[in-house]
Amino acid sequence: MSEKSLYKDTFDKINEKFLKYYNFESKSIFDLLAMASFIKALEINILINQNVNSENSFLYLSNLRGTCEELISLKYLKEKINEADRNDLIIKLSQVQLSNDIAKQFSFLQKYRPFQPTLNAEKLETQNEKLTAINEILHRNGIKTKNKLPPTEQLALATGLSEFYEFMYRASSTFVHFNPRTMMRTVWYDNNKTFNFSISNFNSYYWDFSSFYGAYQFLILYKELKEIVDPADVINVEIMELKKTFKYRSHYPEIVTYEELNIDRPTTKWTVLNSLLDDQLFE
Repeated sequence: MSEKSLYKDTFDKINEKFLKYYNFESKSIFDLLAMASFIKALEINILINQNVNSENSFLYLSNLRGTCEELISLKYLKEKINEADRNDLIIKLSQVQLSNDIAKQFSFLQKYRPFQPTLNAEKLETQNEKLTAINEILHRNGIKTKNKLPPTEQLALATGLSEFYEFMYRASSTFVHFNPRTMMRTVWYDNNKTFNFSISNFNSYYWDFSSFYGAYQFLILYKELKEIVDPADVINVEIMELKKTFKYRSHYPEIVTYEELNIDRPTTKWTVLNSLLDDQLFE
């Protein structure tokens, strides 16, 4: 019998309940963004936990970065931008991002695929009008950055998520940026003096990391946006089930492991004491 994920059944139950109960009527744009982020995190966790130690587990890791930044940005918008301005700011930011994407797309395709029809960049005057509106909203809410929200690091500091951000940013940066150490993990040297290159060489580690921190981020997202994503406590039982799986783990997945540094892992028998401490992971 194949190994089964600790989280699979719970995420499947959450998915079934949301498909059955969630009502999208009379929701603000911010509420829809919050739900979109929550459902995306749910679907990613369902995918990760379908197959334990999947050979493609490395490909899940970049999604941790997206969930982390969405959570921090949404919490910042909820807490630092007044409700009257929030939806308008989201619309204006989306419009400016769309214009920038079209401009970059136009530049690339005009050079490398000149006869392919493509959208034209927005007029500079129109873009400037939107930027002015964004800046007025930001300044009205006491934010001094220009044309956009502050960097994610500052958003995390302002919302009390600095430790969460620092760990998740460092972990995900290891996987989405140029990192020689991470690249060297694709190289496996066996006893017959041959090298094997594959992202699957660390697949059990990558799966465990993605599964654990994917579920962790999902729970933090739920905590911060609960009044939007689950005001009626539809999935409260399942949320408690997920939390229980964290308390009794012998160790949490590390960014840098003992094994990859060829160091013997210390005994984990004393880590049982962690289960007796107050759970700070979701505070």
